[in-house]
Amino acid sequence: MDCALTLQRLYCLFVIEAGSRCVHIPGVTAHPDGLRTTQQIRNLLIDPGDRAANSRFLVRDRAGQFTESFDTALAGAGIEAAKIPPRSPRANACAERFVLTARTEVTDRMLIFGERHLRLVLSEYESHYNGRRPSQPPAPPAPAGPPRRRPRPEADQAPTRPRRAHQRIQASRVEAQVKSGSRVLEPYTPVQHELVALIVRLARENTRWGVVRIQGELRRLGPRAAASTIRKILRAHRIPPPTRNDGSWRVFLRAHAATLLATDFFHVDCAITLTRLYVAFVIEHQTRRVHLLGITRHPTGQWATQLARNFATDLEDAGCRFAYLIRDRDAKFTAAFDAVFTPIGTAVLPIAPQAPRMNAYAERFVRTARAECTDRMLIASERHLRVILADYINHYNTGRSHQGEGMGLRAPDDDPDLITFPVPAARIQRRARLAGLISDYRQAA
Repeated sequence: MDCALTLQRLYCLFVIEAGSRCVHIPGVTAHPDGLRTTQQIRNLLIDPGDRAANSRFLVRDRAGQFTESFDTALAGAGIEAAKIPPRSPRANACAERFVLTARTEVTDRMLIFGERHLRLVLSEYESHYNGRRPSQPPAPPAPAGPPRRRPRPEADQAPTRPRRAHQRIQASRVEAQVKSGSRVLEPYTPVQHELVALIVRLARENTRWGVVRIQGELRRLGPRAAASTIRKILRAHRIPPPTRNDGSWRVFLRAHAATLLATDFFHVDCAITLTRLYVAFVIEHQTRRVHLLGITRHPTGQWATQLARNFATDLEDAGCRFAYLIRDRDAKFTAAFDAVFTPIGTAVLPIAPQAPRMNAYAERFVRTARAECTDRMLIASERHLRVILADYINHYNTGRSHQGEGMGLRAPDDDPDLITFPVPAARIQRRARLAGLISDYRQAA
């Protein structure tokens, strides 16, 4: 896996049991070598105990990290190392399948910030994979002799479209068996509404799950449903088939919304002096709360760094903890700017080049502020703009309802546990802001 911050490649050693699909991850390192790999396998042979005694072979590829000392450590535990042929990854199919699954479900959908972070992520995924995730068992051997086709239960019913010759022959055989009494068709049992709702919920909450994956999860939870039944339910609710491209950045933003900040600049032109003013702000992803950092005519890296210091101090005084700060690749965001947030435990995430949608929350606020405020007024000076934006951001945080997941059409400063009782319309009072361009409404005391 590649680290998102240091751009360093990390290597992970794992062992998977072919019968039970149980995975063991002994360690993660940035510098893999033969000595480290041998020590990791020795530690792993001590931990499983009886499981290692029951194993006879360990299938591995021909990587340079697997030295003679590695095979000797296995031989000391009574396990023979079986090397696969060159350029034959399918000979180690169980391990290759786990690599694909781990990348699809975890590492390709997250940003890895270091060796310790990857170790924590893989440790949690290992416990989920071994204890909570259903694994598809290996296919049984094919029976001897020609395969027998199982007749369809609905073959005795009247067809809704013309059947082919082999379908008509099969239907006539089933009808003859039913009339003679040699075969009894089981009555059709409708699927319960609760089971349908659970299947739809699993499919929508996990866009990468297929029919077999949903079927395995249902068996773990108790209900049973055939794969064909699950497929029909998903088609009826117009749920598309699973795809690998589920918007990994969008999934990351939703998963870490409570610990995400976004910062950006936007400019406003002064109508009298014909100068351009630059505004710096920070927005919280989960609550949509906006913080105005500063306004200047001459933005520089030192000015942005000083604003970052002031904002970091305010966060520490308020006791707020955020894990990530998303920013674009503007030249004003220097290395000193990023270093300001390191002591408070906030990692700075630069977005990809020419990808403003990765900082969509900040870009959306810029559009909203221009449409509701700055584009509807003539800005006279820097002091005038500071007063206007301070009043507008106060309205944005306290008196403006916001859309979005989890917001519930509330303002950022509204109490989510407070339920407002309806009152007569005569008790609703209006408060004008920005010379009447914006209105705040409150219930009369």
